[in-house]
Amino acid sequence: MLVQWCLSAQYFSEAELHAAAERITGDAADELQATVESMNGALGPFALALRSGMEQTTGDRRWAVVSTSADPISALGTPYPPATIAVLRHLLELVVTDDGYAIGLHHAVREAAAKCPAATTRRVAEDIVQRLADDGWLTVESQWVGVGQRACIELQPYLADAYPDCIKTCCLCKEMATRGIVCAACAEVLHPHCAERLESAAALSCPACRQRMANSESFGPHRPSRQKSETPL
Repeated sequence: MLVQWCLSAQYFSEAELHAAAERITGDAADELQATVESMNGALGPFALALRSGMEQTTGDRRWAVVSTSADPISALGTPYPPATIAVLRHLLELVVTDDGYAIGLHHAVREAAAKCPAATTRRVAEDIVQRLADDGWLTVESQWVGVGQRACIELQPYLADAYPDCIKTCCLCKEMATRGIVCAACAEVLHPHCAERLESAAALSCPACRQRMANSESFGPHRPSRQKSETPL
């Protein structure tokens, strides 16, 4: 029953998973690892797995049932028509290959419309982008579009294979980073949450090279300073 709940929920917080496990199986919070291992044993024959990732700004952990097939971006598409999957694939490519890991919202909507059938209106394209954001695949902040946390969890192997030179990894927690700061001395990156953890203990220094990161550049959506050729409007 817990596996069925996960399949139905698809994308959920760790608190929601704890509550469901306790309600359905009686497992306590400290038994979560064993519970997840048991569920992955049941999901494995169906090319599925339960995986998690950290919210990069808050540190909260999110979970998702992911496809382990060779092309997970197509396997995830059951609730989406082919045009929406094509839009997601294209927008992820644009964001991941962008130096700042974000593209303007109006740019994203234009690109979404171009990937849809010819009669698609701008309003429909906007709705597609918003639905992908609502479902966690993208994030829309201050008129900028970035990679959503759900995509980091479910599509990381696909993104790493497709864009190996573009994927960033936080040097503290070792999870995929789609927003954060870059060390000017060694180019290692930190999630916003991981940077706050270090700064709360002492002056912020790079965990890799120990240099101060006071003037480090940021990347991802909703950055306070952004060197972009396109304005969000």
